[in-house]
Amino acid sequence: MKKFKEYLGEAFFKVKIPDVAPTFVEAGSASQVKASMRKIMKPDVVKELEIERVTPAKMKQMYRDMAKGKDEVEEGILDLLTKKRPRQTSKSI
Repeated sequence: MKKFKEYLGEAFFKVKIPDVAPTFVEAGSASQVKASMRKIMKPDVVKELEIERVTPAKMKQMYRDMAKGKDEVEEGILDLLTKKRPRQTSKSI
């Protein structure tokens, strides 16, 4: 019988690099992703990386949204998850 880690094998991670669109990487853990990014990038950029584990379904949905040209996808999802609603300012004339 396989253990959980043997069954899982690899997962998808979303890597946010400053001034670049989100990139998806397949790896065994977040530390593996960071180690491989250290080999590729400068140390200043590696400090600013944001690594988040995502499901394959979420990854596909984000690719579809990016193909449609939706830039504000991430912010809209975060607002829905945290139940924050943008404040509406009313201007008096």
